[in-house]
Amino acid sequence: MSSTLSFDQCLQSPCDTCSAPCCTFLPLHDFVMQTFDDVDYARYLLNFANIELAYVSGQTWRVHYVAPCSRLDKNGLCTLHGTVQKPQVCLNYNARSCFYQPMFLQPENTNFMRFDAERFEVLSKLLTFSDQGQLLELPSTEDLISQLPPFVFHPFEQIDLPQTRYKGFQTYGFTDLQSQCEGCSAWCCQTLSFPFGGIHAASNLDYIWFCLGFPNVELCVTEDSMSIFVHTRCRNLLSTAFGGCGVFGTSKRPLVCERYDGMSCAYKAQVGTEQSTSAVRVSVEDFAIFQEQFQFNGEGKVISQTPFTQIRDAIYQAR
Repeated sequence: MSSTLSFDQCLQSPCDTCSAPCCTFLPLHDFVMQTFDDVDYARYLLNFANIELAYVSGQTWRVHYVAPCSRLDKNGLCTLHGTVQKPQVCLNYNARSCFYQPMFLQPENTNFMRFDAERFEVLSKLLTFSDQGQLLELPSTEDLISQLPPFVFHPFEQIDLPQTRYKGFQTYGFTDLQSQCEGCSAWCCQTLSFPFGGIHAASNLDYIWFCLGFPNVELCVTEDSMSIFVHTRCRNLLSTAFGGCGVFGTSKRPLVCERYDGMSCAYKAQVGTEQSTSAVRVSVEDFAIFQEQFQFNGEGKVISQTPFTQIRDAIYQAR
């Protein structure tokens, strides 16, 4: 039930008494659930540590990475507050229309529902599909609240990822490429990739600066695209050796994994290679060099951008 505030009380920011979930839950990607493949994609995502889904307003599914921003001090306060380094995403955030407080700090309601793997598994049993894989029926949020078990929060889990050691500059014959997954360190089981539309304005660059503040988050840049990488680990990965999936050959293995085409895999080159020629990963330490590759007009729109190969070489040379 909402309370009544005076004008002077409204002048006080709601952030002053908030525990700052906006600094702990990084929104990565929105999608809608219309097919079995969409449901399978959600199941795939929830296998990874520090990932949860939010069902928003009975329409949109939002992927969140659960991790404290690396710019927080031991008391949970922002070390960039009051400096020009603080992302505009944070400075300009409208606390009066905050998504985080009702989502993460208030009792569950029909507008905001959270899902981990166990809760989503229960949901999946309530779904029906056409013989073409179209989702026919998704229970209302009112019914879901009554039928699903309570959400259990999983705190941030520190992931120790293997060091990059794949050598991507060898030559291979066609027959060598028939079993691409053999000898791989299972980078696809330790990295989630989300599309990013590119740098078209200063606000896009500021958003990347905001994202890179979260641990294990990088921007992957190629000649044609940009993606946000989250380095985490599938809970089913028993070993990085070939065949190390704990649900391999069972119905619990997502079709995303079952159907994955190793011959067109980008993970080896983009994640497993320390200095790939086809991609460069931008970390928070690389951002100072990366942001210099863009020029803007007075309205904050990009008017020039360094070609990919020069961006890649500039970052590699600075390391």
